[in-house]
Formats: sequence, C-alpha cells, structure tokens
Amino acid sequence: MTGSTGVRNARGLLLCLLGVVAAGVLLHAASTSLALAQEGKAPAVAVVPAIATLTGKIVDLQCYMTGKHEGDDPVKCAAACIRNGVPVGLETKDGLVILGHGMTGAAKMLEPLAMQEVEVKGKLYEKGGVKYVDVLTVAKKAKPPAPEEEEEVEEETE
Repeated sequence: MTGSTGVRNARGLLLCLLGVVAAGVLLHAASTSLALAQEGKAPAVAVVPAIATLTGKIVDLQCYMTGKHEGDDPVKCAAACIRNGVPVGLETKDGLVILGHGMTGAAKMLEPLAMQEVEVKGKLYEKGGVKYVDVLTVAKKAKPPAPEEEEEVEEETE
C-alpha cells in the first residue's frame, strides 16, 4: 500500500503545483486586463488646431517622394494619383504639409489643382514633426500682374 500512497501524494502535489501556476497565470491576465482598461479610460490629449492660410503647389505624395511620374505629363500623373487615393501634400517654401478634408479625404477638391500653385485655408495640426491641414477652402493662386510698360510722356515744348 505504500507504493500507491506515494503515487497519490505525487499526483496530489502535481495537481497542487498546476493549480498554483494556473492561479498565477489568471492573476497576471486579470492585472494586465485591468491595467489596459485603465489606460483606455485615460482622457485623450486633444490637439488644438490653428487656422492657417498657406500657399504652395499641390502634389501627390507618391510622385513627390519618389521623383517618378508615369508618362510624359507630370500634371496628368499627379491628378491620376490623387484621384486614385494617393495622399495629397502642399509643397511650401518651408516644406511639405499633408492635406486632407475631414473623414472624406481631399481628392475631389484637390485633383483639378494638381501641380498648381494654390492658397489653402484650413485647420493646421502639428504633431511629431508632421504638419497636416484639414482643408476648409482652396483656390488657385492668382498670378502676380505683369509689369506694365511705362507709357512715354511727351513733353510739350514752347
């Protein structure tokens, strides 16, 4: 009978050890879930945009970043890329600004203006070194007036 008692004790010890390990795993899972739940309840830090007016050239980011345009016409290529969903940017004298339009995107608004100089007004967000404008209005930039030729004024002689 001594042999069977030893087996029962070993089996009991093994079950006890498995129970302790299982309890430890459950405790760890519960504490991790609680920590994640508490992180999810933390209030998000809102980024407050500034209303800004920027000028620059409308570009599609794929062609802009790679320097490659399909075909001979970069304007048609940029318009096609924008129409097909490639993100849009504004190439300004200070660098690239990503453009969007709320939850719908900016393709319909900006495709006709591909590779053109424009003036964009919108909500400017800056985060992690990236600038993004949620476009409110966009207009083709007016070309500066051509210098007028000076009219020669004849002096009257007496």
